[in-house]
Amino acid sequence: MNKQRITNLIGAGTMVALVVAIGLLLGGNRPNVSADSAAPTAQIDTLQAENDALQQAVTTYQQREAVYASQIERANELLAQQGTTAPATGENAGYDDGDEYEEHHEAHENHYEHDEDDD
Repeated sequence: MNKQRITNLIGAGTMVALVVAIGLLLGGNRPNVSADSAAPTAQIDTLQAENDALQQAVTTYQQREAVYASQIERANELLAQQGTTAPATGENAGYDDGDEYEEHHEAHENHYEHDEDDD
């Protein structure tokens, strides 16, 4: 065989090997689309359903918040119209300020101390 023919065969063989190698690298490692895409699609569907449910919950909470805010605003308006504040409850009920309560409370304590001294 002559030298030129051997060089051409080696070049052609190299080109064929290169094309086959590129074909295997790019096309041979393709994942099985039908089997592998089923799991992510199911996960995506699940996540989308959860996202929709959460968005609905947020919308519901925002609507409730608006209703509660309007109720509070209305209650504050009614209180302002009446010119009163909420009545005192608990120990301070019936006293205008803390000083009056303290005086009353001390008087009762002193009364009880005198009762104990009498015994």
